[in-house]
Order: sequence, then structure tokens, then C-alpha cells
Amino acid sequence: EEARARAPGRVEVCYQLARAYEADGQAPNALALYAEAARLGGGSAASAAAEADERRLRARWIEVELAQ
Repeated sequence: EEARARAPGRVEVCYQLARAYEADGQAPNALALYAEAARLGGGSAASAAAEADERRLRARWIEVELAQ
């Protein structure tokens, strides 16, 4: 979060923070940051990676919700 505060609008920071949130089990926070990274990336490779990770996490999250 500190890196994000120091470098607002950096796609790489948003993406790495999203990955950290996902690893910590904080899916809602991760999804929001993946979406932000995709938006900030403007079609770059980082943007495409963020979009792919967002789709993957959403699909997994839906599977967990349905299983419960």
C-alpha cells in the first residue's frame, strides 16, 4: 500500500499489490486492483496480464461460492 501511495497510477504497483492480496486470500481487494491495473495499463502487456488474472480469479471465486 505504501508503494501505491508513493507511485499512484503505476500499473506495476497495482498489479503486484493485487497478487499479494490474492495470495493473502483477499479476493475482493485483488479483483479491484486487477481491474485498476488493467485500466491503467491501456492495452499494454501488463494490462493484458491483469485482465487475465482478474478473469481467472473471478472464475475461481464463483466456483467457491457455488460450492458453498
